This record gives sequence, C-alpha cells and structure tokens, in this order.
Amino acid sequence: MFLLAVAKSVTNDEMVKQMQEQVISMQEKQISFLNDTISNTYTVVSIVVGALGLVSAIILTWISRTNQKAQKKLEDAERVLGDAQTAKEELLQYQANLEIYREETRKEFEELTRLVNSEEIESLKESTRILTTTNEMNYVIKEIDTILKAGHDNVNALQETNGDMRSQEVKQYRICIQKVHMQKRYAEEPARSVEEAMKRLINFVQLKTECNEVVANLKQLVDLHFAMIRRNKDSSSS
Repeated sequence: MFLLAVAKSVTNDEMVKQMQEQVISMQEKQISFLNDTISNTYTVVSIVVGALGLVSAIILTWISRTNQKAQKKLEDAERVLGDAQTAKEELLQYQANLEIYREETRKEFEELTRLVNSEEIESLKESTRILTTTNEMNYVIKEIDTILKAGHDNVNALQETNGDMRSQEVKQYRICIQKVHMQKRYAEEPARSVEEAMKRLINFVQLKTECNEVVANLKQLVDLHFAMIRRNKDSSSS
C-alpha cells in the first residue's frame, strides 16, 4: 500500500509538473501572440498615422491653395467693386455737372430770348437794314457817276469838234445829271426808316437805267458826228 501510495504520489507530481509546463507553454504562446499582435498593431498604426499625415499634408496644401485663390478672387472682387464705385461717383458728378450746364443754358437762352424780343434789338435790326440798304444805294450812285463820266467825255468831244450841243441827246444827258444831283441832295439826309431807304435805292436804280440809256444814245450821236467828220475829210481830200 505504501509503495502504491508512493507510486501515486510520484505520478501526481509528474502530472502537476506536466500541467505546469503546459500552462507555461500556453502562457509563452499567448505572450508571443500578444507581442506579435502588438507589433502588428503598431505597424498598422504607424502606417495609418503616416497615411493620415500625408493626407493631412495634402489637405493642408489644398486648403492653402484654395485660400490663396479665394483671397485673390476676393482682392479682384474688391478692386472691381472699387472701380465700380469710382465710376459710379464720376457718373453722378457728370450728371450733376450736366444738370448745372442745362440750367445755365436755359437761363442764358431765356435771357437771349428776352434780349432778341426787346425794343433795343428791334431798333438795332431796323438800323442794320437801313445801313445795308444805304450801302447798296451808295454802290449804285458810284455806278451812275461812272456812267455820267463817260457821258461827260462824249459831250466834251462833241463840243470840241463843233457838234450839235442843242441835240436831244445832250439835253437828255443834262436832265439826267440834274436828276442825279437832286437825288443825291435828298439822300444826304439819313433815312428814318427801312421803307424810306428802300425808296431811295429804287429811285437810284431807276436813275441808273435811265442815265445808262441816255449816255448810250449820246455815244451814238458822237459816233455819227465823228463819222460825218471823216466823210467830209475824205470828200475834201478827193
């Protein structure tokens, strides 16, 4: 019995020892597994952290570029708004200046209208028309003087060659001179109206036509007179 008990005791010790060895082996395996798991976890975490860092860097770079673009667009928008504001202010100023100019022009036009319709302007218009008509009359008088000068030369030529000084042509010439002298004395007084100045002008124009016709007839008389003188000379010489 004792040996059997000893044998059982030995057997139990070996079993305990084997069990302890198995437990230890299992613990070592578990520890090794845990170490491997932790190592793999660290590796994965490192990879994930690295990937996150890269993604973060990319995201930060993109955000930075986006912010720069946004800032540039904001600056461009502010510049455009500034230009628009300046243009608006200039337009408002131009409109204000235009309104002032219109008001000044309206006042000047009204003043000019009052001036044009005033009695002074009417009097000035009257004086201007009288002066214009008088100048035209003086021009006609000069033409008459030129015509009469030609007639005077013909009368002198007729008188120097013993021509007929009592001819109708000479009488008409002298009457024409008297009419011109009378009209000139009448025209020495300033015309008091346009109608009066125009009447004087018409009279001188009619006198010019009459004197021109008279002097032309006188010229024909002188030409006939000298033609007769030449015929008489030719007859005497033959």
